[in-house]
Amino acid sequence: MRVSTIGLVHNAGDLQRGSSLEQIDRARLAAHFADRGEHDLATAPRGRVVEVHGEVREMRLVPGATPHVDAIVCDGTGEVVARFGGRARPDGLRPGSHVLLLGEIHDVDGAATMVEPVVEESPASLEAP
Repeated sequence: MRVSTIGLVHNAGDLQRGSSLEQIDRARLAAHFADRGEHDLATAPRGRVVEVHGEVREMRLVPGATPHVDAIVCDGTGEVVARFGGRARPDGLRPGSHVLLLGEIHDVDGAATMVEPVVEESPASLEAP
């Protein structure tokens, strides 16, 4: 079985008894991003500038007095919210894209968050075996 349109399952062997698609997808991302950047998202220190790689999982426009765009970026070990104010959609960010983020991670409302990080699109992509 191949499900290439969403990129979660590459063959029937990926579906192990008791594994959810989310677990399989996190394992896929963790393997892909294992040797990139100085830290993975699970161990990245708070309050100092770090470089992390990941895949944009979701983008949200958050309205209000100070509207902003949140991009949820995952590397398989954890997630970070990349927050951008005043832009409809930051360049290089779209669901499914692989990015390098450079900035400080802080805990905001219980979520690891980078405010206005430097973003570079990563040319690496996940390819089906």
